[in-house]
Parts: sequence; C-alpha cells; structure tokens
Amino acid sequence: MSLAGSVCTRVRSNLGPRRGGRAVECTALEMRHRGNSIGGSNPPLSASAKGVALSAVVRGHALPNAAIPTVTILGFMVGSLIAGAVVVESVFSWPGVGCLLVVGVANRDLAVVQCVLMLVAFTMVISNFIVDLAYGMIDPRVRTAATAGGH
Repeated sequence: MSLAGSVCTRVRSNLGPRRGGRAVECTALEMRHRGNSIGGSNPPLSASAKGVALSAVVRGHALPNAAIPTVTILGFMVGSLIAGAVVVESVFSWPGVGCLLVVGVANRDLAVVQCVLMLVAFTMVISNFIVDLAYGMIDPRVRTAATAGGH
C-alpha cells in the first residue's frame, strides 16, 4: 500500500464516516496516487511524449483514473448530507424530513420513523446506482468488464 493509501485509511479510521471535511482531502490524496500509478506504466507521460496536447492527455488518461475515487466519495456523501439535515433542522427548528424524523422518534411514532428511514435508504440506493452508472461513463475499462462478464 502506498503512502497516500495508508494516510487515507488512517484518516478514515480516526475520523469516521460522518466527517465530510477530511473526505475531500482523502479524495485528493487518492486522486494523486491513482494519477501517478496506473498499473506500473505511465500513459499520460507516454502520450505527452508523442506530442498529444495537454488537455487531451488530461481528459483521456488522467481524468478517468482520478475521477473514480471522487465519484465514490461524492456518492457516499449523500448519506452524510441527509444526516446533516437532521442536525441542522433540529438545531434551527426548520420544518423538513430531519425534523420529522426527530419528532417521530420523540413521539415513538414507528410508522413515521420507518417511512423516513425507508426514504433515506431509497436515496442511498439511488445514489449508489447513479455512482455505478457514472463509473461506466467515466472509465471505459469498467464498462468493458461489465459487458465481458467480469466480476
């Protein structure tokens, strides 16, 4: 495991999944690591040595490899966004789904709590589905593995 990977693992284990501020730093480290090590070879360097324009090198080689961790983190941040809505709506007494959840728990209204949690679960499933579709659009290797029956 590289230095960037071990730092990200350490940051994630110390801070937990709810801290969004460090997730951006972790994503930046992972993007830098993935951009620097693409299977032992360096296609961006080879392409630029062949005379390909810098914008084409970034768009064709560096961005697909570096965007996968970013899309993953953004997909998981949807859950943190919903959890943050519960806190913000409770603190500022704003009406919304988070406040509805807090009131439902306080009143022991099981039907309301179940509905809100099902909405949160549905949102997370849709978010992960969109992330999976984005993987196929960003990196053609993922799309090729899915159509070839890869795991």
